[in-house]
Amino acid sequence: MIGWYTELMNDDVIADLKQFISTTVSQQGQQLEDRLTARIDAVDEKLSTRIDSVEEKLTQRIDDLTAFVTEALDTANETAGEQLRNHERRITKLEQATA
Repeated sequence: MIGWYTELMNDDVIADLKQFISTTVSQQGQQLEDRLTARIDAVDEKLSTRIDSVEEKLTQRIDDLTAFVTEALDTANETAGEQLRNHERRITKLEQATA
């Protein structure tokens, strides 16, 4: 019974099996790598799109906040300027009254 097995499993057959297994494993590994690379690329694309969207929203909010702060500062400066002019008028009147 061992004779037919030994006859079928000579060094050439074993070498062929090793080559077949090595090639099969290599192909499977490459296919897995290709699928993982494609999946990573898809996730990367989605993430980039999401980041761009968030960046656009953030930029718009910053622009809105900048406009709001600028308007508030302009209003504050106008108010302070008007108060300064009023003070100057009052001081002038007081000076004229005491003169």
